[in-house]
Amino acid sequence: MFRALSRKTLERIKYVWGTGCIWGGSQIQHWLQHPLVQERINLKVSGTARKNRFEYFLERYLRGKMPVERALTLGSGVGELERGLCQYGFARFHEGLDLSDEAVQIATQTAESAGFDHIRYRTADLNTVVLAGASYDVIFGVSSIHHV
Repeated sequence: MFRALSRKTLERIKYVWGTGCIWGGSQIQHWLQHPLVQERINLKVSGTARKNRFEYFLERYLRGKMPVERALTLGSGVGELERGLCQYGFARFHEGLDLSDEAVQIATQTAESAGFDHIRYRTADLNTVVLAGASYDVIFGVSSIHHV
């Protein structure tokens, strides 16, 4: 049975993924952001250090099927994944959900500045959000599902 998070816990989570967010900056702030670690992840996933896990996924599972109509990212943070996928012509519409109001604001502003008008972000608690069935062709939960 699901137990709702306390207000204090929700505010702490919003802070960590908003103002206190380690992702989305230009400097390495977390070991997973280090280029050598990224190369190792790439090698383990795709077989080569030069092809990232997202390129591998798109090539392996969506070759000839892009752009998909609708995509969703659960725990989108500051929107790096959605913006990064734009270079591959990935989706006609891509929605990102995140608990942090600040992360959603940053993601929205950055996508707008880049001219990505097919990307939308909104604040949502993944423990309680209601999504319409069969609404998305692809759903990502990168670094978020284990929090739900």
